Amino acid sequence: EFGIIYRGDLPTHFIKHNGTNSKARLMVKAIMKNEEKVVDPYDLVFDGQRYLAIIRDSSGNEMARELIEHLGVIYKLEDGTNIDNIEYEKPCYIVGEDLIQPISIVFVFLQDDAKKNYDEVKKMSHSTFGIPSQCIVKFLKFESRPDQYCSNIALKINTKLSNSSNKARAWKTLYKVPGSEDVSGIPWRSEVPTLVLGFSISHGLGEDSKSIIAGHVALDPGCMQFAQAVSIQTKSDVINKEIMWDLTQTL
Repeated sequence: EFGIIYRGDLPTHFIKHNGTNSKARLMVKAIMKNEEKVVDPYDLVFDGQRYLAIIRDSSGNEMARELIEHLGVIYKLEDGTNIDNIEYEKPCYIVGEDLIQPISIVFVFLQDDAKKNYDEVKKMSHSTFGIPSQCIVKFLKFESRPDQYCSNIALKINTKLSNSSNKARAWKTLYKVPGSEDVSGIPWRSEVPTLVLGFSISHGLGEDSKSIIAGHVALDPGCMQFAQAVSIQTKSDVINKEIMWDLTQTL
């Protein structure tokens, strides 16, 4: 469950502490310079390697950032008391629950294409929260081809949002669309029933002696859902004929 949270003193959770039900705000218990401090979640920053806390003045303006050595969870009651031993907690919503929709996807704008930042985003979105994510970063090499980059991002978003009620499409691959005479699209794919397969090969760096071959087959008419199979061969830029045959039969 996700609550609608704003920076400030608004409560985020209903909690039970020592048998008493209360409203509280979720906070971060941080160890900084060997001293324990309570930090608002909106003042928590991750720079790709470490967590930092934003230090503000009485007017709310940022003054500095301090390295956080250890993180924990603590709750701040409406009277300002901080507690960390609770018996029960449930998010509370600022708006009516009928207005809240599940989060479908999270967009993350990265300052650069550093792998460590990307890995942290995917770890948080997939393992911690279970929400699809899409990273967007302005690569210099794509500045001359913005349409191609944006098209690639849009295709990925369609794939991640595809479900039983929102069927994304990459191409029209149906032989005949039920109830429709429209068979437009890439001509040869709409003329006859077509099986869409894809293969790729990658190598390790340096003296690595292996190549990894990945095969994919489209499972839906829109070429958005795929099954995969993987094999390994001696390092080469050409896929071994027997491996190609085995992967094709498997798919």
